[in-house]
Amino acid sequence: MNENNQSPKGALSRSLILFGVGFLCALILVFAISAISKNGKDKEIAAIETETETIEESTETITETETVAETTTAVETETVIETETVTETAETEQGEQIVKDVVPDDAIQVVAFGDSIWDKHRDPSGINGQLSMHCNAYVYNCAFGATTAALLEDDSEHTDDRTLTVLSDIATGQAGNIIPDEYDVRDIINKLTFSRTNYFVLAYGLNDFFEGVPINNSYFNLDKTCYTGALRYAVQNLKKAYPDCQIIIVSPTYYANASNNNYGSLDDYIKAAAGIASECGTMYYNPNTAIGITPANAASFTEDGVHLNEAARAKYAETLGDLILNDWNNK
Repeated sequence: MNENNQSPKGALSRSLILFGVGFLCALILVFAISAISKNGKDKEIAAIETETETIEESTETITETETVAETTTAVETETVIETETVTETAETEQGEQIVKDVVPDDAIQVVAFGDSIWDKHRDPSGINGQLSMHCNAYVYNCAFGATTAALLEDDSEHTDDRTLTVLSDIATGQAGNIIPDEYDVRDIINKLTFSRTNYFVLAYGLNDFFEGVPINNSYFNLDKTCYTGALRYAVQNLKKAYPDCQIIIVSPTYYANASNNNYGSLDDYIKAAAGIASECGTMYYNPNTAIGITPANAASFTEDGVHLNEAARAKYAETLGDLILNDWNNK
């Protein structure tokens, strides 16, 4: 049989084989292309994941940096505030109280004359600082530690130039400022416009009691060497010079282990202060009843048996402030 003359069946078989080979090649090609594509996508995904991780790390770094910066700023701010507070406190403790040249017409000006119950703490925890905050008032602390309302017959401690009687003379222009230069309060008194004062606070009695100052002189009621005579003298002085002002007489506070002197008990001085306020028509404030101090519990209200602790000073300022505000708001 001639080889060139193939049968139809043989030709069909060859066609099928060629088709199978072609299909197999096409399939291999498809798988190859798919593999290449998948490999490319995997690389792209890996690249995207890497880039995402980088962005996340950068974000965390930025967040941490911002947090550190905010923390640093907060610490620096707190430090500045604390420094300013400490500076202000130090300046106040040195008596460098700023006196306003002009107090607004609608503001309250308070001038306090007294002893170490007021003078000992001139920082914001003191009575004057807390009273100023409570009343939103200009409170000028003209108190001197270890002083009395009355002139002392034996002025061995040389305090007579800072007693209430002398301060009332200075405030009303009857005497020059004879307070020694070493006292910073001298500068406050020099700069004050006393005629602008709405309330004069006269807070004396403890040292009058300790020094054995007589409570009164039945023969001369303006005896400045007596407790009631000194209070009466100061009230008359201030009222005459500044008839529109209010005067608040403050009784002495109880102290721990109180005893009597030659003229009576501390209660007798407290009653005497109340009596002068009633007689002279002034306002009266008794810190003992306002705060709740008694001879039995006085130690718990003081820091050393005599001077009020911070909690007691806060209550003193609050209750005295309420008395002032009640009067001011009812004018």
